[in-house]
Amino acid sequence: MVARPPHQRHHPHQGRPGRKPPPTRHRRGRPPAFDPTAYKDRNAVERCFGQLKQNRAMATRHDKLAVRYQAITHIASIGHWLKRLT
Repeated sequence: MVARPPHQRHHPHQGRPGRKPPPTRHRRGRPPAFDPTAYKDRNAVERCFGQLKQNRAMATRHDKLAVRYQAITHIASIGHWLKRLT
């Protein structure tokens, strides 16, 4: 491999010669297919998982078996349900 002269090297913060810059990450406004009902449902599910992860065993998930993780999920759900009843 032959090293390029300093005037031909590109700076790491500049794009490579002949290429477009990557697209920006800023998106303004709503996504094109915004569905308020689906957003409500997704928000409810995310909040439920957030509350279930208050349980330390559920948040860390040290178990290797899916059956044990499912049991922890059930126990955490029952605990959450019982808190809401009182």
